[in-house]
Amino acid sequence: WQPHLLPSWPFVPALAAILFIAHALIVSADADRKLIAHYPTYFDVAWEQGVQFALTAIFVGVFWALLWLGAGLFELLKIDFLAQLFRHYWFWIPATTLAVAVAIHVTDARVGLVRGTRLLALTLLSLLLPLLTLLVIGFFAAIGVKGLEPLWNTRHASALLIFATAITLVLINATYEDGATDRQGAAPLR
Repeated sequence: WQPHLLPSWPFVPALAAILFIAHALIVSADADRKLIAHYPTYFDVAWEQGVQFALTAIFVGVFWALLWLGAGLFELLKIDFLAQLFRHYWFWIPATTLAVAVAIHVTDARVGLVRGTRLLALTLLSLLLPLLTLLVIGFFAAIGVKGLEPLWNTRHASALLIFATAITLVLINATYEDGATDRQGAAPLR
């Protein structure tokens, strides 16, 4: 019998989302030196941290891909030391922590890189909003025709609907940005 020490997998992304939101709220309030910051500050901080998180995840993924590539090369020579090493907790936890720390440091030091990536991500995401809007309108029209019975029969419709709502909010936020009128996009997006 082994005790269950780690949290369940559904809890991990929920906790990550809660911590991300709390951190963005605290950093924004600190930046404005107020208990409740202005919306443009919330927008700027949250998207900057989101881009940093994405770039960090990509960096860590590439880091481990390179390590496993090296292990694979050595395994061609019947040397499996690296593959065995990478499986130990005492190696992969500090190695991943180091890679995360390096990625966060670089993205903090290169603010222009993060802002450029954020601008590109916001532009691309805002272009997806009309597509999602059409899909949601079509979904509501289909509900009008088919009724709610097919939703009740799935037993998982609420999770998908909540996820669709969250994606819709992210795309609206990417399009609206911080609300400045000089940056508003094309008429269909507005």
